[in-house]
Amino acid sequence: VQKAREFFDAGLHLSGIRTTELVMRNTNGAAVDVEVLALSVYDEANRFRGQRVIIRDITERRRLEREREAVNRLKSDFVSIASHELRTPLSSIQGFVELVLTRDPEPEKRRQWLQLVLSESRRLGSLVDDLLDISRIEAGSVRLYLEPLDLERIVDERLSIFQAGTTGHILSQDLP
Repeated sequence: VQKAREFFDAGLHLSGIRTTELVMRNTNGAAVDVEVLALSVYDEANRFRGQRVIIRDITERRRLEREREAVNRLKSDFVSIASHELRTPLSSIQGFVELVLTRDPEPEKRRQWLQLVLSESRRLGSLVDDLLDISRIEAGSVRLYLEPLDLERIVDERLSIFQAGTTGHILSQDLP
């Protein structure tokens, strides 16, 4: 109420259209976002006669703006997570290739490292496929089907990759 009073009082002697946005209460007591447009009216002698006011309900516009902001935050979070998920296998691939190139590992160790490179490159390809699937889903050209997932096997595969790249650490998993 105070903001509305200040808006109208400040415009008593101003010409031109003034606008502000307020939150008002409807007859049920619910908050309603409104845009107020006001124009001071003067007579021929340039005496102030009143104000013409238009009050427009912008509740739906505000709701859509909040939704858009939430979607933008989700997109930013998604890009950040996707970048991290892509960087992880790339780092593993780079690390193991550098090991093969800078050291002269035993054939079995070389084979193990190259298997890990192959595994991580497949994981990277899978991530890219997932991103493409998301694009297709958003376009409405894909039907989704749920299927069971062997989480223990996936975690064990990840652990073996990380364990191979570290010494002095023992990694383990504890799934319910």
